[in-house]
Amino acid sequence: DPQTLVQTYVVTLGDIEEFGKLLKSEALRRGWAEAQDRLVLSDAGHGLPGMWVREFGGVRWIIDYQHTKNRLSECAAVIHPPGAAFSKLFGHWESLLYNGHMDRLLRELVARAEEHAPRPKRPADLEAASPGRILWTHIFYLETYRDHMDYPTYRALGWFIGSGHVEAACKMVGVRMKAANKRWTRQGACAIAAIIVERACSDARWAQRWPAPVLSFQEVQRN
Repeated sequence: DPQTLVQTYVVTLGDIEEFGKLLKSEALRRGWAEAQDRLVLSDAGHGLPGMWVREFGGVRWIIDYQHTKNRLSECAAVIHPPGAAFSKLFGHWESLLYNGHMDRLLRELVARAEEHAPRPKRPADLEAASPGRILWTHIFYLETYRDHMDYPTYRALGWFIGSGHVEAACKMVGVRMKAANKRWTRQGACAIAAIIVERACSDARWAQRWPAPVLSFQEVQRN
């Protein structure tokens, strides 16, 4: 299994454009320009596809496996309520995804979706929260990003396919800042979030940021 060597973080309360610039700066700081293999791993929400192109043009992008798996779970839940039939169908679809059988997976999903509604031009044309809309929404997602879901190849190369490290980092910041009775100004929230992630970085940057402590007169005399 792939092993994490160094973890560093960036955080912002700004938009995706600001985040992209921060992330690119951090990547360059970490040796992005000299790296032999350069990969990015994320889901496809919140403007991330455009950010990868804008800031990291030409990079190999992996769609997070867990997010894709969750979409299959929602599809299976449309077909069967929680229970043995749901678990069997979801397990079957997840196995197809994990082992790279995307053509078969999409054929089966499309067949199920057509039982509820013909293929729309866009999922938003269907009634909100309807089974057809849920199924076609996830089918469109898989069709759009299937080239970034070659999980057997990624695993064979020893690459991560899940963004659990990112989810854990978000939780780390959220737990610190969203506890009961917390109130922040925007400036204060930006400052404390930056401190949280700086201290969490495993490259010792927090310790290196500050000068060595100045000894007091009494400490000098004792030494």
